[in-house]
Order: sequence, then structure tokens, then C-alpha cells
Amino acid sequence: NDQPVQAYFLAKAGAGRSLDRRGLTVAALRESLQALLTEGPERANARRVQAAYRQHDGAARAAELIAGIAG
Repeated sequence: NDQPVQAYFLAKAGAGRSLDRRGLTVAALRESLQALLTEGPERANARRVQAAYRQHDGAARAAELIAGIAG
């Protein structure tokens, strides 16, 4: 499960939040969702991350790397 890893990197980029589900409360989840769904720095950073992902074709690059190894 790579979700905690992805959450870590999104939080580090300021584009999301990583919540520890063991201590998660309804109130904390609600507050996080409201913050993420309103315009603010996290949404702006999420758009920046989205644009960066769109500039790269990850599947094609992975295929190139695999083909290079298989060679």
C-alpha cells in the first residue's frame, strides 16, 4: 500500500495532508476536507503538482527503463 508514502510527499509539497488514521477523529477529518476543498495554498500546490505530472509520461518512461534492463 503506497498511500502513506504518497500522502507524505503530497504533504511535503504543500498539496495535501497526511493524517494518522489511528488517532483520526471525525472533526479532524472534516476540518482537513474543508481546507482541501476551499481555495487556498494546498489547492494551488495541488494544481502545481498536477501540472508537473502532466509534463511527464510515467508509463512510457517506466517501459523504457524496463526495456533497457531487459535489453
